[in-house]
Amino acid sequence: MMILSALSGASFGLTLGTAVKPEQIGVMNATILLPLIFLGSAFFSWGGLASIRWFQIVTLFNPLTYAAEGMRGIMIPTGLPGSVPVLDFQWVILGLLVTIALFLVLGVRGFVSRAVR
Repeated sequence: MMILSALSGASFGLTLGTAVKPEQIGVMNATILLPLIFLGSAFFSWGGLASIRWFQIVTLFNPLTYAAEGMRGIMIPTGLPGSVPVLDFQWVILGLLVTIALFLVLGVRGFVSRAVR
């Protein structure tokens, strides 16, 4: 899980690093990274958002959600009465693999276009 999460973060970082100009790094922190962190299920369980269904769906577009839910699912016992509801493991793996594939392709394309220019 940690390796998939690291690859997901690295591919996302590669994409951001090639898409954002060096002068706009401060703007990227405010507009991309802060919402990514606060909406990535790192501070709350994805399953705990069941009463706010629209927000639960929005968080599924955040790659950090899959990393956080995967780590939470591994470290916290699930299925017990009163346990924290987490995203199913197969969806976590699928989300991380899609994130890696998508952002790796975008990041490599961005890197090649910047390196060749």
